[in-house]
Formats: sequence, C-alpha cells, structure tokens
Amino acid sequence: MSSNGNMGIAKKALNEGACFFLHKPIPTQHLINVWQHFFRKMRPQIITNKVNREMESCGGSDSVKNNEDIDARDAQKRPRMSWTSDLHLKFEQAIRTLGLKKSHPKEILKLMDAPKYITVRHVSSHLQKYREKLNRKGVM
Repeated sequence: MSSNGNMGIAKKALNEGACFFLHKPIPTQHLINVWQHFFRKMRPQIITNKVNREMESCGGSDSVKNNEDIDARDAQKRPRMSWTSDLHLKFEQAIRTLGLKKSHPKEILKLMDAPKYITVRHVSSHLQKYREKLNRKGVM
C-alpha cells in the first residue's frame, strides 16, 4: 500500500512477492478482494492445523488420510475419513444393539465410543451406505 502512484515502486513490490499493490485512498471493493485472497491462501493451513491438533488429542489414527499438500482449490474440503475394520465393527455392534430400523446416527455414535474426529455426518453417511448395501442383498 502506498500513497505514491509510481509504477516502478509497484512493480518492485510485486516482484518481491506482494500479491496486491494498492494506492491510497483504498476503495472498499479493493479491501474485499484483499480479504478474499488472504482467506483463500490461509484456509488450507487452518484446516491442516486443526486436523493435526485433533489427531494428536486422539492419539493419532490411520483412519484419516491427511493430505499435507492441500492446494487452494481443495481449501473447502476436509481430509477424507475412511472407515477401518475396527470402526466398522463398532458401527455394526451399535446397530445390532439398537436394531437396524430404529438406529439413528447420534445414538450409533454414542454407542460406538468413537474418536473425536468422527462426526454425526460420517456416521449418517456410513449408515445410508450400509442400508443400501443390505437392500441390494435383499436383507431388509
């Protein structure tokens, strides 16, 4: 940011790594653009740091595939959670306890005593796939 409108100064700043060069006074729309750029650049680091903290507090797990090199287009995505055989066995045991027709994701999650990184959405999605699989087999 500079009150000097010299193009030489702007080119030098951009060559040294600046993303924007703004002349004073700065219009509101330019500030909005700067904020969006900052958020897009910082979002992958925020997600990666949050997942690392959660995994450390849970003692680590191989059930979460953590991609350290999340690029800008993947900034909105969370690391993919894959169901290990141990988690799936806990899931099935919870369903047997509750009954397939009466099982709901919140109750399943409580009975599973699962790590913190597994959310109700994960369980809900897995339950939907599980029921579809049983329907295809003709069990339900």
